[in-house]
Amino acid sequence: MPYLPPLNYECIHCGKSCELFEVSLDPGLLLPGAEARPDGRLYLRCLPDGCPNLSEARQDRCRVYEQRPSPCRHFPFKAVDTPEGRFIGASFACTAVAQGLGPRVQPDDRDWDELPSQSVRACLVDERPCSWESYRKIEAFLGDLFCYSNGPFSAALGVSLALAQDNLDGLGRAQLSWLSEEVEITCQRVLRGLLAITEADGQSQRAQEVLQAQAQGGRYFSHIFPGWVEPRQIQFRLEQEEPEHWSEVERFFRHLLFRKFLWGSPSVHARVCLLPLINEMIRYWTWQQALSEDRKPDAEMRRLSIREVERRLTFHAQGWEDFLVPLSLAFLQGVR
Repeated sequence: MPYLPPLNYECIHCGKSCELFEVSLDPGLLLPGAEARPDGRLYLRCLPDGCPNLSEARQDRCRVYEQRPSPCRHFPFKAVDTPEGRFIGASFACTAVAQGLGPRVQPDDRDWDELPSQSVRACLVDERPCSWESYRKIEAFLGDLFCYSNGPFSAALGVSLALAQDNLDGLGRAQLSWLSEEVEITCQRVLRGLLAITEADGQSQRAQEVLQAQAQGGRYFSHIFPGWVEPRQIQFRLEQEEPEHWSEVERFFRHLLFRKFLWGSPSVHARVCLLPLINEMIRYWTWQQALSEDRKPDAEMRRLSIREVERRLTFHAQGWEDFLVPLSLAFLQGVR
């Protein structure tokens, strides 16, 4: 029996997720608008204008629904095989999942064994293997801290301190006596890098424009939430308290734990350290939308920001590994 997410879900045929991902076609399946990769495989390009088989209708927007590819049939669910069993996660890029629409997910809703699964042998830190007992201990620690808005950052510090002292059994009990400025500097550098590559869409010049605007002032044109962005103005807003922010995003972070997002490469510790930066990306994009519309952030803006983050996390942050290794090292060396 797989472990199912404590979520509600029923497809509302909104087509929102059909605007986010590229989809590989099953062998032998031919659909309108399919393009060929260099290796000969066919796929549907869904960016930037959405799937070519997506109609403008308000309902039943998929023109090939009965023939849709396997990734579309399986969405929003994804399986992760662990030593404890198969965990079924769900993507918050899905409107129904994000808003809790429909009945609670049940074991007999579908054949969960048909889901493609990801099987990972995770490291705790560096090349040190992570036991399932250690992983669950870290996950429970984060679950307790997620009651608080600063929980992700506190968790990164707590896990780093326990690993630096080689005392995971003392997780959450050791007192932090010193924190290097290098931790904050590295977090800012990594956050800038992640924001730049998400905006760049594979174009190095666009990434440089984003980095320059963040580091030296100025502005850049965003293709995520279309419009001109002034990072300094957003940074000023981020320094202000947002009491409603965490209450609206906590559910998303708890589901990251459920779907075993931390159980991946390059290490569990690196992914723990990524969590506070994910929260900052959500805040950044929320304020980006709010400033463009000259009003305060609201729940819908946060949902859209979560969807954009989730688009990168659906495949467990593949491509972010180069940013996570120095982030992990900075936290380990920066606490005492």
